[in-house]
Amino acid sequence: MPAGGQTPAPQTTESLVTHMVLGIASFTRWPIPPSVYRLCLLGESRWSSGLLGPLLEVHQRPVVASRLAGLDDPGLTQCDIIYSGPLTEDQLRTLSDRLAGHAVLTISESNPQCRIGSMFCLTVGEGPVAFAVNLDNVARGGIRVSPSVLQLGRSQPKPQP
Repeated sequence: MPAGGQTPAPQTTESLVTHMVLGIASFTRWPIPPSVYRLCLLGESRWSSGLLGPLLEVHQRPVVASRLAGLDDPGLTQCDIIYSGPLTEDQLRTLSDRLAGHAVLTISESNPQCRIGSMFCLTVGEGPVAFAVNLDNVARGGIRVSPSVLQLGRSQPKPQP
């Protein structure tokens, strides 16, 4: 029990998602590490409110979050991390095409097959937040992710369609 006899605050789904996103980012290396990480929110994500917090850090550097207007937003290729809500397969393909050649970590909360568009796909449900990884997208993404994280993502059970 914390000092003063207070019980710890219960973890919300938003805080668990925030912890997972920042955890994945902390095991990621960019070719040129930014002084400030730009986290961009794309689409109507259900669990992203914690990512808008003012005190987020990756590699002891601040994370500044903002919402993108859509796939045509000129700021899309300026992001270091993109967290997306539900996107159609066509939108995921467009996202992949727009990010080609850019070192951007992509994480989605609603891409159960994790085949298109995202490097990491979160599974948010009743239990702990889990993730799957798309190794092809990671290989093409211009960033390096710790092999132990990649292996952990591959060992997650795939959701049934």
